[in-house]
Amino acid sequence: MIPYGGKELADGFRTVRKNTIQVAEDIPESKYDFVAAPDVRPVRQMLAHVAVVTRFWEETDGKGITTMQGFDFSKLMELAQSEENKLQTKAEIVQSLRANGERFVSWLETLTPEFLSQRVTEPDGQTKSRFERILGATRHCTTILISHRFSTVRQADRICVVEHGRVIELGTHDELMARNGRYRTMFDLQAQRFGVVEGEEDMTYDVLS
Repeated sequence: MIPYGGKELADGFRTVRKNTIQVAEDIPESKYDFVAAPDVRPVRQMLAHVAVVTRFWEETDGKGITTMQGFDFSKLMELAQSEENKLQTKAEIVQSLRANGERFVSWLETLTPEFLSQRVTEPDGQTKSRFERILGATRHCTTILISHRFSTVRQADRICVVEHGRVIELGTHDELMARNGRYRTMFDLQAQRFGVVEGEEDMTYDVLS
């Protein structure tokens, strides 16, 4: 079971989208054609992309797809581009950010631990849980995640190892692995117990049990 589930994903995404809408509203429409650097899309296009990007999860995980191998990404990209091109004014972009965000949040709130635990094969042949895939939608906000699923934990920007109510280690996955402390011990124990190499662990068992 995943203690950080659909409701928590929805809360995290809601914060991200709220902040994005605030940015979109604060930028004067006269600046929507501003280009920060060569080869960078104008503000208008970037915000329009953010507004419709949730379609990716809706068209893949939302439809229960279990493998991305052979998936027609070009068709999905064309669909997203078509929707982006329809958003020309500031009002249209803000409205799309709000409407698509609310629809995506409503979907996230329905996700069960069983659904989030399902494995999906990526184009490179590796697998990820739906939880790991959808977690990408909450990037750029602070998310507190409590888990002993190392394939999920290792993605965190900062990992806090707690033992008997005390923080005993703090750092990134690579930093903690190099330290050869408690985190490394638990990581290696889980990998050895289930015959998993680093980067492919997906079990939810507690190695201390």
